[in-house]
Amino acid sequence: PESTSPQEGFALLYTPPIANPKILLVGQNPGNFGHYFEDEINRYMLSGGIPEINTYTEFNYPLARVLRQVFEQGGYRETLNNDLVGMNLWHCQWHGTPNLDEQTKRVFCANTFKMIRLLKPQNIICVGVEAFDAINKCRTPRNVETHQYGGRFYSEGEISPKNQPDIPVYLVGHLTGSRTPKELTQAALMHALHKIHEG
Repeated sequence: PESTSPQEGFALLYTPPIANPKILLVGQNPGNFGHYFEDEINRYMLSGGIPEINTYTEFNYPLARVLRQVFEQGGYRETLNNDLVGMNLWHCQWHGTPNLDEQTKRVFCANTFKMIRLLKPQNIICVGVEAFDAINKCRTPRNVETHQYGGRFYSEGEISPKNQPDIPVYLVGHLTGSRTPKELTQAALMHALHKIHEG
């Protein structure tokens, strides 16, 4: 990307890592964290280092704004601030969906599963179908909600890491880049948050 050229830029985490968070939020791939792809916020986030700040609460990119709004409306801001880790299925920044070969996707997915085993999250929310399908794998999703143009925007599944209990996994349609109306994707996120917090 422009922010780290000529070096490759990547971002695994959007927040500092914490053990056993209430929520692991998994997106597809890094987008634009700042105002321009080459600005200082992007340089910081794509340096390959471990973030020392929670970008969802400290930066003002579109996904961060939507997350703050929905968590705040639900009364779950404390979780967003202190009990959530954010990461990506694919680690390289791209304008839109990356054009990755299957081998690279497999390597990135393997890294994602390693992170899940290390972090031991209590719940996983996947922002986007690509992330959900990779993590839920071959299991049949439950409670599927679809939109005529945007496709699936909510469903539930689980992952079974080795020697660990099952972890609930929720699909939420992409909150800033979906053909599904934002009212539906934001409601899907709120529904997942209610299930996680209220049971």
